[in-house]
Amino acid sequence: MCRHSKQNPPSDPNYREYVYDGWMGDLLRSHVALQKAVTRLEKGDKSCFKFLGAAGHFSEGLLAISWWQDMLGRYLHAGGSEFPPYHSPLWGRIEAAMQDCWAAYAEVGVILEPRFLDVAASIASIEHLLDPSLTSAATIFRACNARVDLPLVPDPDPPTLVATGREIPCYGIWEPVRAETSGGDARGLVKRWLGTDAPSAHGIDGCMNYLCEGSPAPTIGFPEDTGRKAGRATLWRLIWRDDRYGDNGVPEEERAYVFHAPKTAAP
Repeated sequence: MCRHSKQNPPSDPNYREYVYDGWMGDLLRSHVALQKAVTRLEKGDKSCFKFLGAAGHFSEGLLAISWWQDMLGRYLHAGGSEFPPYHSPLWGRIEAAMQDCWAAYAEVGVILEPRFLDVAASIASIEHLLDPSLTSAATIFRACNARVDLPLVPDPDPPTLVATGREIPCYGIWEPVRAETSGGDARGLVKRWLGTDAPSAHGIDGCMNYLCEGSPAPTIGFPEDTGRKAGRATLWRLIWRDDRYGDNGVPEEERAYVFHAPKTAAP
């Protein structure tokens, strides 16, 4: 995006006005932040998924592209402030690069921790993820259409449960289960839940979510939620602990993964 935005014809009198130097600096900082985040993940450090507003975290790497998309939306649809890059002779290529970035983010964004930790977990429904055009969901979509029996969710031993507001002990996929969380002590609730009933007795309370170690367990969203999407309290059950990468290496089932390049041609 940076290279596209500055390579305008020298004869154009507005050469210096399409993308300001400060904007280019923001793009470069975001690029560096993404590089550092990937490097940390390769070493097994999954704190890059947290929203910490610093280099080495995906949230910082996405700031520039989010801002550009917001500015473009205001200019085109809301009658907002002027967005100079839209008038660049190379706007088509700039926009294509933006869309490629946003498409990649759309596939992994639900894994990243949100900015506000007092709102519901990212995934409240998976209907939008069952789009056959999404590579990551294609297998699930075909299985559902073909009525293939998918394997049951495993039960980790020992079971781990965390009530909304309590600290998540490890990175991984957690499933909300029905339990009364209002009143009383959360630790006592978990103890009673473990000692009296099997997980299946309570039922599922929403969609699985990837939760980050050290953060408070979130609420879960529901259709009648308020505009702020604060969600409701729930009890989270660990169904898969994320021990990938770093010293543990790449799991066997991931060794054949293929990452598709954007369809647009490189400049």
